[in-house]
Amino acid sequence: MMHLSDQSRTESSLQEMFGKPLVTVITCCYNHSRFVVESLESIRQQTYPNVQLIITDDASTDDSDAVITDWISRHEISCTYLRHRTNKGLCKTLNEALSHAKGKYIALLATDDLWIKDKLEHQVEVMEALPEKVGVLYSNAMQIDEAGAEIGFVEEHTTTWPAEGDIFSVLVNRCCVPPMTTLIRASCYNTVGLYDDRLCFEDWDMWLRIAQHYHFAYSAKVYAKRRVVSTSMSSTLLKSESPELLKTLFRLNEKLLTCNGLPSHQSSLIIQRLAWFAERMYQLGYTSRSQHIFKALRADHRGRTLVMALCSALGMSYPSFCKTLDRMASMRKALLYN
Repeated sequence: MMHLSDQSRTESSLQEMFGKPLVTVITCCYNHSRFVVESLESIRQQTYPNVQLIITDDASTDDSDAVITDWISRHEISCTYLRHRTNKGLCKTLNEALSHAKGKYIALLATDDLWIKDKLEHQVEVMEALPEKVGVLYSNAMQIDEAGAEIGFVEEHTTTWPAEGDIFSVLVNRCCVPPMTTLIRASCYNTVGLYDDRLCFEDWDMWLRIAQHYHFAYSAKVYAKRRVVSTSMSSTLLKSESPELLKTLFRLNEKLLTCNGLPSHQSSLIIQRLAWFAERMYQLGYTSRSQHIFKALRADHRGRTLVMALCSALGMSYPSFCKTLDRMASMRKALLYN
């Protein structure tokens, strides 16, 4: 079983004590009282001996805080416990936790997910044998339901997955790295910076930023179990078309357009995404629609986006915009046949 390291020790002294590099484990809780003990136990029972544990609770409205506090006390766990009185969001919470991190490697776990008991031991062994150019090691994850029954893998086999090495071009198209399976070199954060707290989810943007500087390695060994919960962010926010989600996706693609060396087909795809997200905000009546439409227009000079920008600026509704497009199409057709 792992040793939860004394938080006052330095990374170098801990490595000297155990002969193995320190791994900082950051676990994030929000309303996971039903699952948090099982998740924390999957950390406590790791076979890897040298771990710094940082637990966060982002102002849960259930009794997660009491459950976590009891678990820490009952097992006499040496850890850093960061409790929020108001909800800060995942990215700000992770950034706060990273400010306390001392490890050579970082591992992340939401407290409704689980790790296989030798996850850290196997990953550190693999990463220590790989060149510094490899920034992230990951695997597939088994999905489980709320009762813990297995319901299939997160990623099914495709021609582009699993992706290894320089996977930036793959990540532009889709986020294919399950965060609960990863081991990340802490130096990655020194290179690319912390999580973007303007976003409502953390992983895709970070993988894209890391992939511009580092390679990714894949392991066929399954390291984690991802719980599918009806109230989780992936089941609610990320499957909705909320203003927060659409703004995040718009912002992420805006950032992608600034990357050097994007092939033309991927630049075109990103520009089309920007226009689509802006149009969807317009259709749903979100207050920030005009701002995002004009941002999309700067990248996308097609007629549809230009008309959308003009209609939005004139205060026209989305149905009126669609009628305008139909009238313009009819006029073009009449001109072609007359």
